[in-house]
Amino acid sequence: MSESKTSLFRLLVITPEEAYPQETQWVNRLFNSGLQSLHLRKPGWSELQLLCYLEQIEACYHPQIMLHHGAGVPEQLRVKGLHFQQHTLPQVKSGYCVSCSVHSWQEYLAVEEQVTYAFISPFFNSISKQGYRANPELQVMPAEANAQKAVALGGVNSSRIEEVRHLGLGGAALLGAIWQSVNPLAAFLEIQKKLYHG
Repeated sequence: MSESKTSLFRLLVITPEEAYPQETQWVNRLFNSGLQSLHLRKPGWSELQLLCYLEQIEACYHPQIMLHHGAGVPEQLRVKGLHFQQHTLPQVKSGYCVSCSVHSWQEYLAVEEQVTYAFISPFFNSISKQGYRANPELQVMPAEANAQKAVALGGVNSSRIEEVRHLGLGGAALLGAIWQSVNPLAAFLEIQKKLYHG
């Protein structure tokens, strides 16, 4: 794969649902070490809780953060955009990125024109969700799919990242590989090294 293709590959991190010790400090370190985008996903959190979390992230990184479950917050902060469920994709204010989650290529093809990118899962056996098994059909991307908008989610770690890139997808989202590690930064750097340096 060419250098230009590799440089276009999105490497994203999704926050854990439950609080991780010193989580926002780790997030700042991840951004400082080259993280391109963070998905802030905290189901059940209030807008105030999200704002308090964001206040602990260096302001220069806010434009690299996608919010889940907090559609009112972007009016107050310079975040990157919003992540929705597939069936709730709205008409969003121009200027924000929009992403969603899908679980088949058929679902992906139905939304790819509406989103900046979409998570497609479970790509491999999940690390964070026990028993959430890979869907083998996701390994074969339809010829008509816009590969650059497809982001693999589920079971992506340092041993799988190159496989995702070589399949032609536009990116990968990391969750369990980062937050089930004792050192999230070291885990991220290992994946980043595998991706960009082989």
